[in-house]
Amino acid sequence: MAFGDVQYQSIAVANADFIIRELENKGRLLRTWKDGKAKLQGYLEDYANAASGMLAVYQLTGIEKYFDAARRYADVMIFDFWDELNGGFFFISIMRHLRATLRLRMFCCDWQNIQARNITRGLGCQF
Repeated sequence: MAFGDVQYQSIAVANADFIIRELENKGRLLRTWKDGKAKLQGYLEDYANAASGMLAVYQLTGIEKYFDAARRYADVMIFDFWDELNGGFFFISIMRHLRATLRLRMFCCDWQNIQARNITRGLGCQF
């Protein structure tokens, strides 16, 4: 991790704050941002990577808002992406699935599924 350099630490905190302020809407992540506007619902990978980054910034700063953000994203991964019937995570959320004809599933061998499982378990989420 490149957090040993003060400049990188500052950038990491600024990026985490940007994600919380600009890409989060009612606890849900949006995946794109342009000209001051965020749009498009996040995928599993967005939540897993954002949660992982927030945990890193929390470990760096000790500021609980970053842990809280990671926990929110982990909760969304379980609530919106978890496949209760077969286990594992779907790539797109149940909310999106209600409007889609096909819901893609991430298989156990996929690194994003493993990352999502590890993050949610590490944050003490139950599923």
